[in-house]
Amino acid sequence: MFRTEKSKFAFSPGQLSKLLNPKSLNAFYALGRIDGIEKGLHTDRNAGLSADESTVAGEVAFHEVAPKGTPKHGMAGDVIPESNAEAAIFRDNRLPDKKTKSLLEIAWTTYNDKVLILLTIAAIISLALGLCQTFGGEHKKGEPRVEWVEGVAIIVAIVIVVLRTNDRMVNVIRSGKSQEISINDVMVEDVMHLATGDIVPVDGIFIQGSAVKCDESSATGESDLLRKTPAADVFDVIQKLGTKEAEKLDPFIISGSKVNEGNGTFFVTAVGVNSSYGRISMALRTEQEDTPLQKKLNILAD
Repeated sequence: MFRTEKSKFAFSPGQLSKLLNPKSLNAFYALGRIDGIEKGLHTDRNAGLSADESTVAGEVAFHEVAPKGTPKHGMAGDVIPESNAEAAIFRDNRLPDKKTKSLLEIAWTTYNDKVLILLTIAAIISLALGLCQTFGGEHKKGEPRVEWVEGVAIIVAIVIVVLRTNDRMVNVIRSGKSQEISINDVMVEDVMHLATGDIVPVDGIFIQGSAVKCDESSATGESDLLRKTPAADVFDVIQKLGTKEAEKLDPFIISGSKVNEGNGTFFVTAVGVNSSYGRISMALRTEQEDTPLQKKLNILAD
C-alpha cells in the first residue's frame, strides 16, 4: 500500500486509486470496506459533506480504519505532507489545461461552431432591423419601442452557450440535502447521485440504489452491462464466503461509464487526474470530439 504522513485523512490518493486501477476487492477490504472509507475520509454516506466545511476536525489514522494485519505502507514516495494533505485529497474535478489560454481564446474556440455563427448572423440581422424599427419607424404615442429586444436576447443566449458549454451540473448530497453543483466542483468525500442516462464523471464506491447497471465499454472495454452491488453487501459476502466468492459482485463506479438502468448513490473516491477517466484523458490529450447532436447540427448548418 502507501503511507500517509501527518495527514488528517486515513488515505492518500494513491491508496484510493488502488480500488479501481484495476478493480480490486482486496483493496476494498484493505481500506476498511465502506465503513472504513466513510470514517477515513471524514464524511457520511447519508448526509454527505458539510456544505460549509472549510476545515477537517480531528485526525484518522490508517490503522484505525483498516482491518488488523493490513500493511500500513510498502511503496515509498507517496508521502502526503501535512501542509498539502487536504489539497491532495480534495482536488477538484478539473483536468489541467494542455497549455495556458486566455479567456478570449477559450471563448473563440467554443464559438468556432457553425450553428453559433449562424445564430450570430441571425442575431445581428434581427438587432439591426429592430433598431431601424425602433428609431426610424413610426410609433403610436405611449407604445413601447421594443423591436430591438429579440436581437439582444439571441446575442445573450449565444454568450451563455459560449461560457457554459464545457460546464455540466451534477447532484450531490451535502449537509444531508441534495444539491446541484458544477461537475468541476465535485470532491473526494462527496456522496453523488446516480440516475439512468448519467455519464459518471468520477470514480467511487456504490453505497445503495435500485437495480443500477452501468455500461463501462468506453472505460474498460467491457461490453456487457454490469450490475452494481452495494459495498456493504459485498463486504458481507467477503466475510462469510471469502473474496473469491465475491468476485462476481461489483461495488465499483468508474468514471466515463454510463448508467443504463436504475438510480442510487455512491462515495466519490477519485476526481480529476486521479480518476480513471482523468488518467486516460491525460495520456491521450486529444481534442474533444463533437457530440452526435453537434455533428448533426453542423450538417444542418452546412
